[in-house]
Amino acid sequence: MRTVVSWTTMITACGLSGDVKDALDLFLVMVHMGMKPNHITFLAVLQACAYGGLLKRGLECFNVMTKKYGITPGIDHYSCMVDILGRKGQLSEAFKND
Repeated sequence: MRTVVSWTTMITACGLSGDVKDALDLFLVMVHMGMKPNHITFLAVLQACAYGGLLKRGLECFNVMTKKYGITPGIDHYSCMVDILGRKGQLSEAFKND
């Protein structure tokens, strides 16, 4: 049976092995199948975006996490966003307030 845990595990494994596209594709399939991602799922997706240097996609996922799913970002989520910004040479953006 596919659960949020099994989906998140597959997303994490792909992201950590460098298969960023596969990780993000799995996330989209998970959502399209009606599975609701949790805070750990979004952490896996943000880590994949960081490894892949995908700033725009990372920002989109962060916004979806908060606005669509109502998940309050934790220190790990913010850490991933700082990592993504730093890898793209935009670390100063991490210090700006909304």
